[in-house]
Amino acid sequence: MNHVKAEIQFWWDERDNAIHVTTAPGSTPVPLHTTFPNNPESERWHRSLFVWLTKMLQAEGKPAPSVEP
Repeated sequence: MNHVKAEIQFWWDERDNAIHVTTAPGSTPVPLHTTFPNNPESERWHRSLFVWLTKMLQAEGKPAPSVEP
């Protein structure tokens, strides 16, 4: 089985109230761009990932959204 190693990058965009996840430039031939909107009504798995990404951004000292409990 072949495995593709891709570096991801993610950031908070206040304008569209979402966290964007993309592959780093040149890391893989298949580009990835996924958006996680800040929506408390999202499905549980989506919200869990959004909260995890927010905590990762905060730990790195990067701009991050406020997360409702």
